[in-house]
Amino acid sequence: MKSNLRNQAILAATFALVALPAAAASSGPASDFAALDTNHDGYLSKSETSKMKGFDTAFDEADANHDGKLDPDEFVKAGAIYDRIRVGHYVDDSVITAKVKAALIKEEKLKGFDISVETKGGQVLLSGFVNSAQLRTRALKIASSVNGVRDVRDGIVVQ
Repeated sequence: MKSNLRNQAILAATFALVALPAAAASSGPASDFAALDTNHDGYLSKSETSKMKGFDTAFDEADANHDGKLDPDEFVKAGAIYDRIRVGHYVDDSVITAKVKAALIKEEKLKGFDISVETKGGQVLLSGFVNSAQLRTRALKIASSVNGVRDVRDGIVVQ
């Protein structure tokens, strides 16, 4: 009985060890590549990667031999470039938000008011409450003067 249980434990452990690499391989760049390679030619074209928004820049930069397609190694490189670009956009927006908030705080007349700042893709949304239309106009002007701001949306309410 003990040897039967021991044999079953060894068998279960063996299956677990065999399944572990297979489970690891089912996610990650290799499986992403296989899923995107719809024509199964071993390469990815721009049309096959078009589902990945904003991937064109990473595709072009990673296409080392400039053949208009990515092999698996180039795809891994493109993935790293793509991640770097996405993080860069997030950091840029965070920096713009911080600069706009700092500029609004510097403005003596706006210090006591609660104006929220959100940024996405260089577009800034100001929201909150102020006491006059002049203060709203001033806040919008300050935000639009910050370097990196492409557009300012007005969500400020005059009380």
